[in-house]
Amino acid sequence: MLTKPLAVSIWSFHDSIFAGRLTAVDALTLAAGMGFTSVEFNDLFATAPRPPLWLRAARRVHRFVERHLPRRLPAPGVVQRPRHYQPALVEQITRAAEQAGVRFASWTLDSNLTATGQGLSAQRRYWQRGLETAGALGAEVMRITTGGPMAGRAAHIDAALAQSANALTELTNLAERAGLIVAVENHWGLSADPARLAELIQRVEAPRERLGVCLDFGNFPAGTQLAGIQLLAPLAIHVHAKSYSFGPDGEEQRLPYGPILRTLAAAGYRGWLVVEFEGDGDPEVGVRATRALIERHCLDGPPAAHEVTRPRRP
Repeated sequence: MLTKPLAVSIWSFHDSIFAGRLTAVDALTLAAGMGFTSVEFNDLFATAPRPPLWLRAARRVHRFVERHLPRRLPAPGVVQRPRHYQPALVEQITRAAEQAGVRFASWTLDSNLTATGQGLSAQRRYWQRGLETAGALGAEVMRITTGGPMAGRAAHIDAALAQSANALTELTNLAERAGLIVAVENHWGLSADPARLAELIQRVEAPRERLGVCLDFGNFPAGTQLAGIQLLAPLAIHVHAKSYSFGPDGEEQRLPYGPILRTLAAAGYRGWLVVEFEGDGDPEVGVRATRALIERHCLDGPPAAHEVTRPRRP
């Protein structure tokens, strides 16, 4: 069926990190202790040991909306300025990964492809910092976001799509020269609509092994996950195996993991499966439960440890 390499997202431990019970650097050691040899690292955690109070509060509101309030589109993320990495912190991340024996499957940016003028110039500097850092860490995939509106007048959406396609073309070319794959997540902004995200990817002339969708299982309105996944699976180049809570049988209570993984297998997906726990409770328990669920549905054996290899630099 589906035999893919597994990684864990450091975002799985964000509640503990934001609460000060754990640092993102320590989370690398924790991931290794749980048996993961690969991680996805969110660049948010390369900017400061702990996010500012306003950002923690905004993310708590976002998580509440995400978990409890009905909606027609996914709740928006927190739009912020391009991040400035702390070199000393990046060095700590590098050393911790080496000591723990974990590699970087992916590095994430919360980018805004719809920026113009000085905003676009700032985004370009942000992309370059991200590419340089991801390349130095040996990451294979750079996951990005589109930013922009989730809804609005057709002309406004069309203009944002055109700007995003231009920016994504530029970013993909930069990433290709750095030997990195670009994966656009179905997240907040323009990409909250899976059909719109598919259109964006198809507008960019780039090899499909270099540009695709970061398919997050959970970032769809309730009841539409499987339809959205079926639409985006052929374009998927990276996957977030999102989870929230589990029933007595070990199945995820909000997401049909069996049909989802069969859809990926049918689409010929060959990239990473990144465990991303966003539920309440102990994240270590949630991550282990998610991994067990994936392994249960990978009927031809557990996910491989190192199936994906970093593309050669041109």
